[in-house]
Amino acid sequence: YSLEKRIESFTQHCHRDQIPLTILALDDQGQPIGMSSLRANDGIRDDLTPWLGSVYVAPAYRSQGLGQALVEHVQSIAGNLGYKKIYLLTYEESLPNWYQTFGWQEIGKDSSHGNAVTVMELELDRRTINYK
Repeated sequence: YSLEKRIESFTQHCHRDQIPLTILALDDQGQPIGMSSLRANDGIRDDLTPWLGSVYVAPAYRSQGLGQALVEHVQSIAGNLGYKKIYLLTYEESLPNWYQTFGWQEIGKDSSHGNAVTVMELELDRRTINYK
């Protein structure tokens, strides 16, 4: 996946109130330090929508709650758009435990781009957080 392809993909995410969208976290100088996205599908399980994806926090800003805030912001947007559940997939073996601390539940295993993934869901009606 080239840089140009990623730029093209995320250019399509420039929305505030419709899918797909991407949330950016910026530092005090306006430089991006984290992101998370909401999209209709993440390449698997066409029967499930929407999907949290592209969660990333720059290494210097990890372990400060930014990842959780980015995930919760996307959850809030999905809830405000009327969705009752949200889904994610992760390639990392340690991340399901992290997501479970925030109420996510594993619903199965699958494959994405030839790699094993864990698929998780979260019921939003209990967890939606309102951001301004």
